[in-house]
Amino acid sequence: MLRNYETDIEQLNKQQKIQVEKAEVAQGLDMKLASKKLKADQVCQLVRTHKFYVCQILEENVNCVVCFHTTQEKEQKQFREALKQEFKLLKQEVDMLPKDIRKETMKRKREEKEIEQTDKVR
Repeated sequence: MLRNYETDIEQLNKQQKIQVEKAEVAQGLDMKLASKKLKADQVCQLVRTHKFYVCQILEENVNCVVCFHTTQEKEQKQFREALKQEFKLLKQEVDMLPKDIRKETMKRKREEKEIEQTDKVR
């Protein structure tokens, strides 16, 4: 009976060790997933707080890669593009004038446009 008791205790001890190891592995995985979810939540909170445009979100098992640009950067880019477009239109307009007055007209209109645009920037 004593031998049966010892073998039963050894088996229970082995089973308990296996259960503890499985629980530790599961806890480690849970902690990793919770950490990833927390990081993703922080990124989303950052996006909401600073009013970022979210261009692309790729999700795979709670991994979140976010590419974002601030609204200010987007507006600046649009503004610069508008300025470039205005200069292109100015050049086209001057190219329609007679050849002998193009150079002087272009110089004068460019200066006017630069003054106008610096006022817009302010």
